[in-house]
Amino acid sequence: MAVDDPVLYNNWWVYLRFMGSTYLNPTEKQVHNAYLIRSALKQQGYTDVSIAGVMGNWQVESGLTPGALDTHLSTLPDNGEHLASLTNEVMLRYCNYGVPSERGYGTGLAQWDRGVSSAAPQGNVVASFAIRNNMEWYDGDLQMMRLEAEYQADLADPGLFWKYNWGQVSWQDYKNIPDGDTPLDQAQECANIWASCFEVSDATPENRRRRMANAGYWYLWFKEHPLSVTDICILTANRRMPLYRPPKRR
Repeated sequence: MAVDDPVLYNNWWVYLRFMGSTYLNPTEKQVHNAYLIRSALKQQGYTDVSIAGVMGNWQVESGLTPGALDTHLSTLPDNGEHLASLTNEVMLRYCNYGVPSERGYGTGLAQWDRGVSSAAPQGNVVASFAIRNNMEWYDGDLQMMRLEAEYQADLADPGLFWKYNWGQVSWQDYKNIPDGDTPLDQAQECANIWASCFEVSDATPENRRRRMANAGYWYLWFKEHPLSVTDICILTANRRMPLYRPPKRR
């Protein structure tokens, strides 16, 4: 599989690098994954504006693909060009805490990097989690499970995964931010909070503007296109089929 070719895995479109745009004009496959992300976040208890904040960030972080890898791929088999060669075991070594030049390599929807666990004391946090759950690191469902696991761990030990870089807003507070009188503004503020407290991203104005603009885009998209993943897939398939035109009567 070439790095730019998609693979449909467990109903997620997976690329090994960014999938299309990270700014306001998503591809059809990004939209497909967006509905899957939204559905999972809804099940985890996020509100519409808080979901938009996550989406605005993840469009920048990964292009909404669970297969997104950081660009430093030379240490991977085949330069990271083939999904089959990137097993969980290989990915465990992808983020080597002991080698400064290899620190911070991002993986997946949220661009998780190195992690500390019994399975990966110096390895990739997503691959470690995948091994423990008998799944693949590039499975979007696995990564949404990881997000919920981090949330639950942070409830027990505040600050473990959620950094208090935005006042005293906790992760639980963030999940429950309601739509108010200006939901579009709230969605953009949610993007700022998520960027500061979960992603701990670059705080430059341009970086934050992109995330905020994306959050507004996705908030409006889901308000205007409130379809399930099944419905959107059916519509997409039908759009690709030639229209049936009955024969003219003579």
